[in-house]
Amino acid sequence: MERREEDYPLSHDNWVRSRALFGERHLEQNDMLRELDREFADLCVRLIHEHMYPRQVLSQKARELCAVAALTVLDMPQLVSHIKAAIQAGASREEAAEAVFQMLTYCGVPRTLNAVAQYRRAIAELAEAEPDGPAAASPRPATPLGSDGLTAGERALETGARLYGEAHTRRVLDELEDVDPAFNRMFTELVYGGLYSRTVLDPKTRQLLAVAACTVTNALPQLEGHARAGLRVGLSAAEIREAIFQMVVYVGFPFTMQAFRLFQTMARNEPAAPRKP
Repeated sequence: MERREEDYPLSHDNWVRSRALFGERHLEQNDMLRELDREFADLCVRLIHEHMYPRQVLSQKARELCAVAALTVLDMPQLVSHIKAAIQAGASREEAAEAVFQMLTYCGVPRTLNAVAQYRRAIAELAEAEPDGPAAASPRPATPLGSDGLTAGERALETGARLYGEAHTRRVLDELEDVDPAFNRMFTELVYGGLYSRTVLDPKTRQLLAVAACTVTNALPQLEGHARAGLRVGLSAAEIREAIFQMVVYVGFPFTMQAFRLFQTMARNEPAAPRKP
């Protein structure tokens, strides 16, 4: 680090943060960029490690899990570094894996399977580096979905009503049922009655990850629905905005600003909902 401290006077503290979060490999990438254009490299590092990641609106754990969600959907190789950073920030290996699994509904099977492979690589690297660390422990089994005694349909309606309201949930399910009952059954079992009913992640975190995924894919109607659900389960408007703002690192300003404007309009018109602890 002595060479970097001398060579990178504009952002030395940021390079230290970069190494702490993502390791020496990340700094090597920054070194390569700096050989091309020092000023541009410094701007990139400042965007991430001075302007975005030090912000205190979200915890470091939540921020890294949002990054895991976004990079899974985008199918980006930086996912390995952020899975490791999420676990180092306090996420369990099960929570990091669940952030990947949840993205099945936003990016489909191929990209999710690619992300699972990156997850396995991240866990192996962490376990090798820290044999007694959290990544080296045996994974804890998830609570089986059927343990609540509900059918998939009953669970889907209960979960959907809690997140989006009963009227909205019934409208979505009835719309699909009228057109294709088999597809509706698949949707019910996978989404409301499946992934969104799992307890590995708490409802607030799930909605933050959904906001991140919808922002990076510019899925604005779905973003509005998940932002409303986030407010319903107790997220603050500032936390939802922060998840949107963070996505500027991954998809730039056009998608981020579209998502921000939609959320601001929605939040102004949203009736105050009772906050849950």
